Amino acid sequence: MKSNKSGNKNRETVLSLDDTHFLVRTRYFPLVESKGESQTTMYNEFAKVLENRFHYSKLTSRSDINVERESSNLPIDKRLLEEPTYLLSRLEVLKNVDIFLGNNWVLEREDLLKVYPYHVHLQNYVNSFRSKYDKNRGRL
Repeated sequence: MKSNKSGNKNRETVLSLDDTHFLVRTRYFPLVESKGESQTTMYNEFAKVLENRFHYSKLTSRSDINVERESSNLPIDKRLLEEPTYLLSRLEVLKNVDIFLGNNWVLEREDLLKVYPYHVHLQNYVNSFRSKYDKNRGRL
């Protein structure tokens, strides 16, 4: 068995049938705990198994590229949503907070998860994966 960076253990076996050899890959996923980020971890693990070269970044995300957010330890969006006044009018920023890019602070807030546009980011993540997979492997 060989292990990759994320801790997954992979095994490759060659099976022969008549004179044809088949490479069989067995992949083991790490145990994912049922915390808020477990769902995004699961998608990332599946993506790595099906397409090793898949990479999801700010350039493939539908969130706006915000240079200041990159350099700050605390995202501007998080600070904005911590203030209790006029919270409803501030929710527009959630469309730019992509949890697939590691914005796990949203997952810690039940109140924000009820209105978080998860479907927008999930659809973009899946479409980005499909595009990469289709280019390298064909139809899924």
